[in-house]
Amino acid sequence: MRELFHLIAWLLPASSVKNRLLRLFGHDIAASARIGPTLALGVEHVVVGERAAISPGNVLRGMRLFDIGEEVTIGSWNTFSAHPGYRVADPNAGCAILDRGSSVTSRHYFDCSGKLHVQEFAVIAGHHTTILTHEIALDRNVQTAGVVMIGARSAVMTNCVMLKGACLPPMSILGANSMLTRSKTELLPGLYGGSPARRIGDMDTGPQSWFARKSSITTELTVDVPMAPHDETSR
Repeated sequence: MRELFHLIAWLLPASSVKNRLLRLFGHDIAASARIGPTLALGVEHVVVGERAAISPGNVLRGMRLFDIGEEVTIGSWNTFSAHPGYRVADPNAGCAILDRGSSVTSRHYFDCSGKLHVQEFAVIAGHHTTILTHEIALDRNVQTAGVVMIGARSAVMTNCVMLKGACLPPMSILGANSMLTRSKTELLPGLYGGSPARRIGDMDTGPQSWFARKSSITTELTVDVPMAPHDETSR
């Protein structure tokens, strides 16, 4: 019965009452956090920092720990899942850590059977990115879990893949439709792209750049060139 009430509490709309209920179930939820209706199945512990926001329609499944810091934002229709079997080998497996000011847009899939760590002010942008923290070790015929790291003030653009052991350096961009795998050497900051991804060049990280922003969300809108009006009578 407790599991049913726990499930219902997560499905409630965002409110201070919901935050209090989740705290009664042992989660650490800041008073100023906003958590939309979320499908939470087999989740042990959740930490949500001050002014963090989780939009409606997300799925948390099999997680040991889901920890998001202050002013983290998560869009809709994302899935964070973990296979609990890996915790037999390592009790600390099965977690996602999103540091202060980081953000996730919508419609992404995150396998957190090992550990996913998104550092401060990093962004998973666009949609349909897949991150996998486990894989089959073909030489041993065993399934293994590890860590995927996204460095501070970096961005993973739309429709990317990051595999177990991948680490995007701080102040870096992983270009759209790229696949980042484990590197045998420490990677330098810059623009990465391709499948498998390689370093393409440097990024402008000056004081006016996106990398130096003070707010986690970019809200200013503009267009590159004026849009010519469409004359419907010319059809």
